[in-house]
Amino acid sequence: MAYLQLGQPPIIATTGDLDRAAQDLVDYVQNILQEKIPPPKEFPYAKRWWSRELTNLRKEYNYRRNQWTAAKRRGNPNPALLSAAIKANRTYLAQIAKQKKDH
Repeated sequence: MAYLQLGQPPIIATTGDLDRAAQDLVDYVQNILQEKIPPPKEFPYAKRWWSRELTNLRKEYNYRRNQWTAAKRRGNPNPALLSAAIKANRTYLAQIAKQKKDH
């Protein structure tokens, strides 16, 4: 039984003794947890190839697409906004393909 390894409870006379005893208890519990609990497995559906750059490209594409959609709803379909959205989409998808290939 693991609790027998703790030994006698410490004599606590000062706040320093209390802090030391509390820290010893926390360390003991942490060591037991590390011994007994196996490390978590990787999530099987995680996109390990994803990167911060892809996140930024996705945000840029969403921004451009939303600009185009908002302009279209207002009745002012600006071709420059559409071409910017298409360009951002192509860049985003090309970078995803490159990242997957490199991974």
